Amino acid sequence: MTAADRLSDPGDLESVALRARALGHPARLRILALLEGREICVCQITAIVDLAPATISAHLRQLRLAGLIEQTRRGRWIWLRAAGSAAARSWIRLALDALEGDATLAEDRRRLEQAMRPGDAAGCTIHSLSRSEAEEQ
Repeated sequence: MTAADRLSDPGDLESVALRARALGHPARLRILALLEGREICVCQITAIVDLAPATISAHLRQLRLAGLIEQTRRGRWIWLRAAGSAAARSWIRLALDALEGDATLAEDRRRLEQAMRPGDAAGCTIHSLSRSEAEEQ
């Protein structure tokens, strides 16, 4: 049975464990917070979370396997959004409500807003913004 098969029953023991494990890492929680209410490109997540692309890919894979995120390819870019299922929305809401007021998540959102340029919907146009540059501003 694949992960996708297990997620067909959102109340099943395996699917609950899979989602709980996916929410069990700070980087994955940061990614979900960035995706709250918007669709963003993988390179935007990589720039804001400030981890190696391979590490981000591994975290995104866990979130996809748990059914918490969905992706769309547009040309060279992969755009991500929170999954639309009721079960996924419930898990994400539970986690983000518990983190309300978290300084790291607030800073990530601030950096994302600062880094995004008009026209992002057509293609990823994020400009490079390292943590040190953000702190200087």
